[in-house]
Amino acid sequence: MDDARRTGPFLLVLLLLFQTMAMIPAAANPTGGTVNTFSNGQAEASVALTAGTIDASLGIEVPRNVTFDSASFVVNAKDETPTPGQVYIDIGQDGVKEWAFEGTGYGNLGHQQSFITGNTVDSVYSSGYVSSSMIHIPHGASIGSVDLDVNFTSAVAGGLVPTGIVEASTSGDMDNDTLPEIAVLSTTVTGFNAAISRIDWNASTGLNMSSWVATCAGATELSMADFNGDGMDDVVSFDYTSSNACVHFTNSTTASLGAAQLVVLNSNSIQASAGDFNQDGNADIISIHSGGIFSLRTFNAKVGSFGANQTYTVNMNNTATPTTLLYLTAGHFDANASTYSAVVTDFSGHSTPLQWTAGSGISDNPAHFDGIQSQPIAGDIDNDGDIDFLGTNQIGYTIALNTGSQWNTTDVLSTSELASASALNNASFFDHDGDGVTSLIVPRATGDCNVINPSLCGNLSIFDINSTSIGAQSGALQPWDAPMDADGVDMDGDGVLEHIVAAGNGTHGLFIGPYSTIGMDINLDGQTDLSASGYSGSAQFAMDPLSIEDPMGNMTSILSPLMNALPYIEDGYGVRMSTTNFDFTSTTNGTFDLSNMDIGYDIDFIVENNPFSAGNLTNIINQQQTAGVGNFVVSLPVNATMSGTFTLSGLIAQYSPGAPNLSLPPTPTVTLTELTSDRVQIEWQDMLAFGDDLIEFEVFRSSPGVPFDLTSPYTIAGANMSVDGDVEHGTTYVYGVRSLHDYGVTSNMSIPLTVTVPFPAPPAAVAGFTVVDTPSDEGGSLDFMWNISIDGAVEYRAYLETQSIQNLSGLQPIATIAHTTDHPTMSLSTADEGITTIDGVEYYAAVVAFDGYGNSTSAFSTLGPVVSLNNSQRTAHIDYDLSTSGDFDQDQFGISALDSIHLNITLTSDGIPLAGEPLYLTIEAMGVDVELSGSTDASGVWQAIAVEDLTELGGPFTTFFDTATMTIDYLGTNGSSTMQPVAPVNRSIQGLGLLRADVAAGDTVLEIDDAGVFSLEVTLTAELPTQNTYLEGLAYTWEQRDADGNTTSTGVIEVKGGELVLTGTANATDTLVLTSDPTKSWIHPSLNPISFTFIGGPDEPTNETDANETTNDTNTTDPTFPDTTLAALVECGTATYAWEGNGTDEA
Repeated sequence: MDDARRTGPFLLVLLLLFQTMAMIPAAANPTGGTVNTFSNGQAEASVALTAGTIDASLGIEVPRNVTFDSASFVVNAKDETPTPGQVYIDIGQDGVKEWAFEGTGYGNLGHQQSFITGNTVDSVYSSGYVSSSMIHIPHGASIGSVDLDVNFTSAVAGGLVPTGIVEASTSGDMDNDTLPEIAVLSTTVTGFNAAISRIDWNASTGLNMSSWVATCAGATELSMADFNGDGMDDVVSFDYTSSNACVHFTNSTTASLGAAQLVVLNSNSIQASAGDFNQDGNADIISIHSGGIFSLRTFNAKVGSFGANQTYTVNMNNTATPTTLLYLTAGHFDANASTYSAVVTDFSGHSTPLQWTAGSGISDNPAHFDGIQSQPIAGDIDNDGDIDFLGTNQIGYTIALNTGSQWNTTDVLSTSELASASALNNASFFDHDGDGVTSLIVPRATGDCNVINPSLCGNLSIFDINSTSIGAQSGALQPWDAPMDADGVDMDGDGVLEHIVAAGNGTHGLFIGPYSTIGMDINLDGQTDLSASGYSGSAQFAMDPLSIEDPMGNMTSILSPLMNALPYIEDGYGVRMSTTNFDFTSTTNGTFDLSNMDIGYDIDFIVENNPFSAGNLTNIINQQQTAGVGNFVVSLPVNATMSGTFTLSGLIAQYSPGAPNLSLPPTPTVTLTELTSDRVQIEWQDMLAFGDDLIEFEVFRSSPGVPFDLTSPYTIAGANMSVDGDVEHGTTYVYGVRSLHDYGVTSNMSIPLTVTVPFPAPPAAVAGFTVVDTPSDEGGSLDFMWNISIDGAVEYRAYLETQSIQNLSGLQPIATIAHTTDHPTMSLSTADEGITTIDGVEYYAAVVAFDGYGNSTSAFSTLGPVVSLNNSQRTAHIDYDLSTSGDFDQDQFGISALDSIHLNITLTSDGIPLAGEPLYLTIEAMGVDVELSGSTDASGVWQAIAVEDLTELGGPFTTFFDTATMTIDYLGTNGSSTMQPVAPVNRSIQGLGLLRADVAAGDTVLEIDDAGVFSLEVTLTAELPTQNTYLEGLAYTWEQRDADGNTTSTGVIEVKGGELVLTGTANATDTLVLTSDPTKSWIHPSLNPISFTFIGGPDEPTNETDANETTNDTNTTDPTFPDTTLAALVECGTATYAWEGNGTDEA
């Protein structure tokens, strides 16, 4: 389509040339010719235009009855003439422009004053390098002048923060944002003897100053360190007159300064600092005092307080005499800058490093050094990453280079510029301009700073310094008037140090800002063409930005040669535009603001072609032709956006005799012949209806309410039809068609045809749709599953309702799931979607496939009703109620064959009876294995046994002997639509199956004959005759005792024939006891043990027994017992025992 537009004008010119030569003039004009003057009779015409007003005073006087073969003129843009802004020429004022210089970023004719965005200002942020927005300049223009304001504001915008007179300042990370903050001490704050404020920077609001917080009244110095280990540095001020320190802990939530907490230093303090001296992770306070005392107060984070002063006496060099200390310098001096330590310097210039040694405490490093007789200036002189020292000596200065283990000193003669003893007061050294080289910065007075005047007094003099010398002054910085000191702190993390300077003459404060160098690359060759160095600020703190000046006109001289070499783009009016921009560099982060741009240029634009169907100026003039004689004026109406001068020249209009035969072609009648979801086809009348001069058809497309762009047909058709395959479903398009003929003649536009492209057929209902209760869950969830769609679905929407789903109107899906082909099926669980169903409630479900246009079939898949259940397995519990005429106590029973038994079993879960559940009872004992079964009633109870004697349960219970077990089994249930699953459970009842025997012993007093012999018979009869056989062989142990209870004879007899028979000898005073076998506890004789006494017999018993049993003959001496039992008295003494931990009886 673009190719058609690009080649159309050329084809049209060729067609016009051929057809002009073949035409028969309506009225013959005998000769051809050329028009080269405007209607004013001049070869050049100028008009003063008024902004927004059409001026029709310009024109071209042409002869009648001719055909123009070509026509063009030139629009002259001049740098030196007032620009008319953007302009256009509309011959006939029909809205179809014959030529225009207009568009976003075109700027004004002869003067480019805007960027490609159309804005007249441009703001770009630099992190070291940045490009401006692009700029359009006419290709081949002759650049006459370039004006551009380039202002740079650093990220930390410089200026004086109005703190009042600065007593001291320090830096550290007080809010744990990895960027340092400044703490400033002032003694001139209204309402305070001395106060501290925090100055912070952030990218959105710049520098911010906190409210003042009172501190030690006589404080003169500050230090910053993290005492309590919360990651936020705290601030401490020092009052040496009172030997006090005021610690301000930083609030860990708000990062604000806390109230002062007084810490008393050792007396006669001289200097102090703060840092983690004892290497425990918490900062401490160190200080020096008279008498050579170095003091340490450690901070205990657990109790939140400082410990007592620990002191160390520093002696004069190589003596045991305490020295007089003057200076304390603290920092991280080791090779990897990880250990905080101190260097103390005495009156003789001897410096002693002090450190913390594990196990020893405060100790001095043997690497002492001499030569520094003033407060050491600390910094990295040799750029090796560690801290070096600079100080005065008798002949000039001493440089002490830190190697990580010691300091190597070099004496330097004083220079004339730094000859005074106080020349280095408040001096410092750091990389002031970000070039990677350390400089010595010395505050110096250059005027009368005792009076207020508008000129700056004082500067920061810059000296080169290296490991062996101090060079001559290399520059001077004037951040503000009367600078008193300087320090370098990188507040924004861009790698370049901001200068922190106490300054002010009349208005006092803390100057904060970086020293920046900026550059401008005009021709984009990577080389800086213009540059500037200095401080850059903003109106917030009354400092101007850093500006690039161009006094020599470098922008003009460098930019001008590029205009013929840059690539360009050409619009429909033949205007060629090249595009360029400017590159900028900065040593610090910040913003370049570009404004007041005016690139003045001279150029001639040829007015010949245009993007409309008429194609060119030649066709437009030919369309004005009429038969007859004489001349007429083709008016050139001009419209401008600004009041200025518009100049035309270079008119060349060649013609041949005879006017063209022009007629208005028919209007196309457009009809829709095919409409699908991806194709629109339209047709109109047969091509013969449009005549022999037809060139082509222009097809236009737009949206409803949007007019056709006559400069840009949607497509060109060579036949009476057009097919549009670049359509979107559901989108409405408006089509129009007009015919294009010789000499740029066009038909009227067809009546607009509005077409809405339909959507494709929606996906069919999903197949294989199922909805089931989520298995093995605790209820409240349903599982959906379906087969993926093969009909272009992009998503599925799942619905769940308590009523049958007939349509989706008013329903909200519970889930929307993207279509995927990873698996043949898709699924979801309502629980995973945050939906909890109510167990037992009936639900209806649907899953509907949607295409990418939100369309779905009305014949979707739906299921229901379905219910969710709690499928988690419950725990069952078995209880029982056993009653018997036998024995039962605490899950132990003893039952014989003729005992009654009643056993009821209760089955529950979570206290709820389980009705209709099967239970099983197994009774096991020697010779018995009986199984019973049944089901629970509505109360969860099964009446398992109810008999008056066990024999009612069957014959085997006649041998229900020995160890017995009743086992109750519940096999559990998998649940149902009305019941939650229950786990299996069992319970056992332990006991004995008893054989009860009746013992008939007759008289329990046995008669002894004269020979001292006795005999006994005991009969044992079982409850059931069939059980007597189990008594046979039952062993009884007999034991014969004398009158004193001593065993005189023992033995064992067995039941034979249901009887126990024993014969023996005894004395009348003896006793006899028979006890059944204890290992057969299941046999329960009715009398056990059986006891006998004796009567009769000889005077002297012989203690002989004859019963064919084992006997023991003993000769014993009877013990003597008192006739009566005497009362006993037991006395208990009192003992005293000590309690553990000095406790008492009460506690």
